[in-house]
Amino acid sequence: METLKIAMVSDWFFPSVGGVEIHIHDLSSRLQEMGHEVHIITGNRDGEEKDVDTPYQVHRIKGISKVPRFNVWVGTRKPMEELFKSEKFDVVHAHSFYSPMALEAGLVSHSLNMPYLLTFHSFLDTRAIPKILSIAFTGYTGKRGVLFRVIRNSHLVAVSNAVRKNIVRMLKVEDSMVHTIPNGIDTDFWRPQTDRGGVTEKKENDAVTVLTVSRLTRRKRVQSIPKIIKALHKYSLNSGVRFVIVGSGPLKRALQRYAKKETGLYLIDCVDRQKLHSIYESADLYLSPSKKEAFGIAVAEAQSMMLPAVALNHGGAAEIVIHNTTGYVASTDAELTEYLATLIDDEVTRLRMGREARKHAVRRFSWKLVTKRVLRVYELAMEGKA
Repeated sequence: METLKIAMVSDWFFPSVGGVEIHIHDLSSRLQEMGHEVHIITGNRDGEEKDVDTPYQVHRIKGISKVPRFNVWVGTRKPMEELFKSEKFDVVHAHSFYSPMALEAGLVSHSLNMPYLLTFHSFLDTRAIPKILSIAFTGYTGKRGVLFRVIRNSHLVAVSNAVRKNIVRMLKVEDSMVHTIPNGIDTDFWRPQTDRGGVTEKKENDAVTVLTVSRLTRRKRVQSIPKIIKALHKYSLNSGVRFVIVGSGPLKRALQRYAKKETGLYLIDCVDRQKLHSIYESADLYLSPSKKEAFGIAVAEAQSMMLPAVALNHGGAAEIVIHNTTGYVASTDAELTEYLATLIDDEVTRLRMGREARKHAVRRFSWKLVTKRVLRVYELAMEGKA
């Protein structure tokens, strides 16, 4: 494939840290390593940004106004159009339907006849669509209809089949124009450094560690974990168990209050990648209680770290776990608890599923494979093919 000049566009990028920001950085870095020229186009952060030592070029532009609540810029079309004209990108890859810059990039690409694609990192919500459109197109009367025509004629990327179905239903787009490509993970980094190959003789005080890495919000359903802990009390477990939750968010204080009353629950604030690696390394299995995960990057990382996972049969997390092979997929919290009890007491099954989880993660989520699939969509967009 010829070397491409690629524009990655989104309101969300470093120094903010989140799933979209890390995805853009990792994908752009891999594309650069392959010889492509990547430019990140994002909003100006009033001097907060530090773009030194990045493998790609970063352009920060100002729009008509900023919406601090959502950390987005509106009215970026004019400076974006000037940049697109000067740089002459081969393809424009925008990220998140909820990013006004990503949507305006669609209008600019359309006016300049540049191939455009949009990755959906989350589910579309009927209540949120009018709000984001009203924010994105302040001062651009009549552009919403044009935008939807652009989107319906562009190649779209969904991070899971659940998101793909959501896009097709909500935006009435052609099924053939939506490509399911999971988020990539660094499977070389997310691998255990210690041997998980065989059964170990448990000491009397050893406890099985159940790990969850999540933002502490109701949407992520971390509030269900104390209920699951209580429900486990009815099982006669052969091992002690400790639940570890890594993350921060509005439910932190409520969980802290519960942890003071109930032994076996431990909270850890957000940590860097190296520390998180150590936490995965010390865990025995992973719990994902969320029903609304578009993908579930932490589940994929845990599987890459040879951790069997138990997830609910809702959203993208359920697509990461292969039921009865790399973990269990449950329909209800009661079933989730039962599967946890099974894995807590059965080290042989935990280790077997962990080995399969690692193989599955490398086969499906390694950046080498994911980047190739993204490049194929670039080719389709440039060729104008469905």
